[in-house]
Amino acid sequence: MSAVILVFSMIWCTGVFNGYLRVRAEQDPSSAMPMLLMFAVGLLVVLWAWYLAVGRFFWKARRKRRTLYAVTDRRIPSVVAGRSPEIRAEFVRSLGVIDKEPVGKTHGNVIFGPRQAAQVNVANTGMEWFFWAARGGPIAFYDIPDWQQVHRMVVEAVDAAR
Repeated sequence: MSAVILVFSMIWCTGVFNGYLRVRAEQDPSSAMPMLLMFAVGLLVVLWAWYLAVGRFFWKARRKRRTLYAVTDRRIPSVVAGRSPEIRAEFVRSLGVIDKEPVGKTHGNVIFGPRQAAQVNVANTGMEWFFWAARGGPIAFYDIPDWQQVHRMVVEAVDAAR
């Protein structure tokens, strides 16, 4: 929801700003600066809108292709490969909340720990890099096919470790 509000507020502010620049350009036709600013701001908003409409799905697919998940008897690691790999792990003993949620008919998410509201709304949407409040959430396995089996396996590992 906050992403929708952000987009509409950006479009509204851009419209107001471009209207102001249009008035300035009409008052002083010799100055090209307001028109250049209007074009630059409009271009940035259009690029951002294209990212929200289409690009974030490519970002999400790319991240999904590069992410590896594992469950061991001691840890639950998550690795995102790349130039600067992102490696996160939780000890099985220290796991508290283990949530699961379906995604469609065949896939689901398994989340290891409590999440804040921003993390619930933005996580795994392709927008998590933009919202600072969504960063640093719990380790989660997103869009996995055997999500119920993975959840059951982790709960059994936690019970065995305690």
